[in-house]
Amino acid sequence: MRHVVYKCFTIGAYEKEEKWLNEMSARGLHLIAASAIRYEFEEGVRGEYVYRLELLEYLPSHPESAAYLRFLEETGVEQVASYLRWVYLRRKAGEGEFEIYSDLDSKIAHCKRVVAIATGVSVLLCITIATQLIAAVLQYPELIGGPVKAGKMLLPYLFSVTIPALAVLAATLVFVQVIIIPVRRASKRLAAQKKIME
Repeated sequence: MRHVVYKCFTIGAYEKEEKWLNEMSARGLHLIAASAIRYEFEEGVRGEYVYRLELLEYLPSHPESAAYLRFLEETGVEQVASYLRWVYLRRKAGEGEFEIYSDLDSKIAHCKRVVAIATGVSVLLCITIATQLIAAVLQYPELIGGPVKAGKMLLPYLFSVTIPALAVLAATLVFVQVIIIPVRRASKRLAAQKKIME
């Protein structure tokens, strides 16, 4: 029997998503498809698989990514699903420990890829804010002290342009606080561990 679950994880919460997938596996629900917020599971043996997530450097269809995924297949790792550059991997639990990152350098590189994606999204959100605010000022110069034009209704425009821009700004701040900062901290912790080990 198949089950569809809708659940949202941020880009920086990939470890929580991974933990949740493994909890589902322990309940006998095994991932067969995934997208932004939709997960499809099929019933099976409890705890049969261990799941890992990875943000690839390129899309899974890129030759380098395809070669890497073929290498993983040779070691008993199965790609269950992909979403953009994220791949959902699993391996039979009976085959022992399943870790994607064999050293601190690869963990740090993964954190940097996540931060780069999150930073790109933040920049796009900031451009959206700037565009909205510039549109507001061009339409209504009185917002910055210009002369009030007859017949213009300022309040509706404030609600249609400025308020959404402020909402995007708030979302950007939350995005930075919830995603970028924790992943950067994790990356710094890993770098500090690497220095200690050297």
